[in-house]
Amino acid sequence: KEQYTGKRDYKVSSFNRRPDENRFGFVDLFKDNPNVLCTLGKPDEYDMDFYMEHFPKLTPMLPIEYDLNLDLAEPNRVSILTYELQQVSYVQVVNESLFHTDKNHMFINEKTLKPIACLQPFIISGMPGSLKHLHELGFKTFGEWWDESYDLEMDHAIRLNKIAEIVQQLSQFHHENLINMLEDMHEVLEFNRQHLISMPKKHSIEFYNQLSKLSILGISFSA
Repeated sequence: KEQYTGKRDYKVSSFNRRPDENRFGFVDLFKDNPNVLCTLGKPDEYDMDFYMEHFPKLTPMLPIEYDLNLDLAEPNRVSILTYELQQVSYVQVVNESLFHTDKNHMFINEKTLKPIACLQPFIISGMPGSLKHLHELGFKTFGEWWDESYDLEMDHAIRLNKIAEIVQQLSQFHHENLINMLEDMHEVLEFNRQHLISMPKKHSIEFYNQLSKLSILGISFSA
């Protein structure tokens, strides 16, 4: 399916269901920015005091929903790939499930694969080295258009601040500038999607299992 090339409803989006400190931190920064679409589920009761203490303005606003019910007691439908949802903004911030530093482990799941599959540029708020890992897997990222040095920052707070600076800048761009940016990126975006489709089974079982969850227009990424 082709990339939508018109004006989009939002400039940046970030879709989050299960709360954690990383996602709370990002959504808290942009909860009042009309150009940034954020979703976030409501914490469990046993976590509520912690989040109320650290995020007193954001926590009472939850859940922040867009297309899906984010009730943690309901079945998780967030992992289902919806092409139209990935086109609601020009850029997506992926708040990955893990964001700590671990030199012996790297975690990337379907949250990162969905924008790749849908020709959408992304910023990963996850473990340090996430972009580096994607490069090792053969993907291209977007250092030509914004500063990706955040990926190698080991301090989580500093890393989040660097990501926030990029998002703030993007949110201030005119829609025409962002449309032109996507046009400039098209070769990279299409390369990444085709690379994802052709990913061989030689990669890790965990990564391959994430690919097998995705399907667009009858194309199985596990084929």
